[in-house]
Order: sequence, then C-alpha cells, then structure tokens
Amino acid sequence: MPVSLERFDGSTPGDLVHLRFGFPLYSSWVSRIESLDYLPEQHVFVDHGIQLPFPLKHWKHYHRVQFRTENSSYIVDEMYFSTGIRWFDVLIKPFLRGIFAPRKKLYVAYFGLPDEHETAT
Repeated sequence: MPVSLERFDGSTPGDLVHLRFGFPLYSSWVSRIESLDYLPEQHVFVDHGIQLPFPLKHWKHYHRVQFRTENSSYIVDEMYFSTGIRWFDVLIKPFLRGIFAPRKKLYVAYFGLPDEHETAT
C-alpha cells in the first residue's frame, strides 16, 4: 500500500507525525508524540493517534529500543488500537501488522543488522 510521510516533527512530546495513504485507504493518519523516556534498560517513545483512518477510533503505539548489552539492542513495536467493535479489531489486526512489517527490512538495511535480528510487532 502506498504511504507518504507528509510531516515528521521528531519523537519528543508534542511532535506530530502525518502519514498519507494511497489505495485502498486514501486517508490521513496523524499521531502526536505523547512521551519520551530514556531509561537505563530502554528508550521508549509513545505516539497517540489524533486523526485516524476509518475504521480506527483509538491508536497508541509504543516504540521501544531495548538494550541487551552495551553494543546490542533490539526494537519492539507495541500497538494498541480499537475500532469500537471487538470482532472487527481481531479481523483487521493482521492488516495493521502488514502495514508495519516492511519496517523490519528497513531497520536491517539502515542499521546494518545481521539477518537473524528481529523486531516484534
């Protein structure tokens, strides 16, 4: 599915991220960064959807970089969403995971990670 980044202010609280989707959604997705925490074992920032494509009514996404050792870390994406209809949430979950799946290859390419590296969604 085609997607373009219309705006990216950064990953600090108050920053906005605006995505525009092409076929089949033809919709915008705007999230606001609501928190950023640098903890000894992980760095986390959280975005909250403020303008979501149909049928989403709620979106919260935790981006975690968890540290294994001084030179090793892994990325975890935790996504919480709702359409307001539980059975429909179950139905669209694979679709939402599919939207984020290409990021795994981008992480590997950008960071030069070994092939066995994984991200969780």
